[in-house]
Amino acid sequence: MNRVVRLSDDVVNQIAAGEAVERPASVVKELVENAIDAEARHVRVEVEQGGLVRILVLDDGVGMSREDAVAALERHATSKIRSTEDLVRVATLGFRGEALPSIASVSRFVLVTKTRDRLEGTRIRAEGTSTPLCVEPAGAPEGTSVEVCDLFFNVPARRKFLRRPSAEMAHVTETLARLAMSRRDLSLTLLSNGRTVLDVPRERNDARARLGRLLGRALAERLIEIGPDPSGAEGSVRVSGWAAEPGHHERTARSIYVFVNGRYVRDRNVLHALHEAYSPWLERGRYPAAILFLEVPKEDVDVNVHPQKTEVRFRQPRDVHRAVTSALREALGQEANAAGPVHAPSPRQWTAAIASSRPSPEAVRRSIALYEPDPKPPMFLAREDVDRGSGREQLPAVGMELDLETGSARTVGLVFDRYLVEEMSGHLVIYDLEAIAVRKRELEHLEGGPPAQQALLVPKVVEVAPSLFDQAAARARELQTMGLEVDTLGENTLAIRAGPADLTVDAMAELLIATLSAEEAEDESQPLRRLARAERVRVPRDPRVWTELSEAVRRDSRLSHTSDGAPTRIQLSRGAWRGLFTP
Repeated sequence: MNRVVRLSDDVVNQIAAGEAVERPASVVKELVENAIDAEARHVRVEVEQGGLVRILVLDDGVGMSREDAVAALERHATSKIRSTEDLVRVATLGFRGEALPSIASVSRFVLVTKTRDRLEGTRIRAEGTSTPLCVEPAGAPEGTSVEVCDLFFNVPARRKFLRRPSAEMAHVTETLARLAMSRRDLSLTLLSNGRTVLDVPRERNDARARLGRLLGRALAERLIEIGPDPSGAEGSVRVSGWAAEPGHHERTARSIYVFVNGRYVRDRNVLHALHEAYSPWLERGRYPAAILFLEVPKEDVDVNVHPQKTEVRFRQPRDVHRAVTSALREALGQEANAAGPVHAPSPRQWTAAIASSRPSPEAVRRSIALYEPDPKPPMFLAREDVDRGSGREQLPAVGMELDLETGSARTVGLVFDRYLVEEMSGHLVIYDLEAIAVRKRELEHLEGGPPAQQALLVPKVVEVAPSLFDQAAARARELQTMGLEVDTLGENTLAIRAGPADLTVDAMAELLIATLSAEEAEDESQPLRRLARAERVRVPRDPRVWTELSEAVRRDSRLSHTSDGAPTRIQLSRGAWRGLFTP
């Protein structure tokens, strides 16, 4: 008996579906991309229960003949490429010919299509296979509609990995928002259980208004336009789009969108260029917001890299990196210069203000001191300044053979206002004090019950992207774990009525958006960890606090790593240091 056998078409299609059809949003993406390739001007998407029950995509594109519609359900049947040469110049969003047979093999599938020159259309029905159950004439308008019901009904192992309907709906909305960003000539409507979630008309001349509909007006108003360089200074790569002003940054990277020749992609090279351009203004762990459109010659970019076509390979990645960095720096530099310098009030203005209020002399001195700039702290603190008041035992630099967890330490200094350097037991030990403080706060939240909450006299109104709006109600319990009480006001607008006592109102809004942007928490510890990070614990310039944190790490092994597994301290022996300087 032969051990190697040829798989049936149904098995092959289900394997392909595992690559291209990950969740309902993947189905929507493939079908809408097909509609765009078919020259559709309007696409309507209807979703029930996040796409778990039903997905319907209707377009007014060119449609298909009966023969083409039947052929489209065969694997690797496509109208978009003909030869291997076409693969290096792909101009369409789809090209593999796998989407329709893959989707049909894991759902109850109905396709209706009609071309302009035919009096009647064609209906094809399939169920758990790409082989049609029936092909029949049908009355239909020009274009194509595809209905997908009971996704993964015949693959229960795949279905159980799907999230709750609200989470899947968020992915669907986000997917359509990306497609709408890249195609301003497309009118797009999305309905969820009969309610309109997105209604984006064609807006060729008002990109900011379109972005406001997709990302929220608050973010759209803080975007700077990036115009393509008319001189072509960066060669064949042209960069355009929108980027947030230098002072705007977010807790997650969800507001970064990169499109290459109209296709949404995730590319580390471009993201690195983006961070490099923002580096003068960006704090650690913060992300900018940007919508970047890259135009690259088709022969210089390979889109046939990932089954979902979200990764590309550039022939000249350095040119792409340089073009993105240059375009962003120019736009951000102009914005920073346009803001102009900040001028302090003149002494005469201060004198008049003080005289009019007639405070006490001591109050005057305190008020003036508030406006005196703090001296810039040194990169290193002197050893004697650190040890003064710390109560630490001074030990000789040579001959220490003490246990790291129980021995005494000699403080060397503080680096970059964050890292404490100690000499201990023949090792140099470096502590990330900020990470230790955050981890300590996480454990306090986990062990101490719900965080203290403060009610807001005036609710904080927050406009969110459509993909996040429905998440607020579905994840109310998760938000309450962090002390957030949120109501929906309608039209993608939320109201924060209470929040954690240790956060400012703006920080509450930021925490809300970051939570809704992240995957749904699997247990109560995840939102509490997110809260600890949102509190942005700062380590004071007090040697006694540094001592307490480093000693806490030695007492409690849980503080030696963050919740993500990153170390909070590193150590190098004297021999390791000697090796670094050995040729």
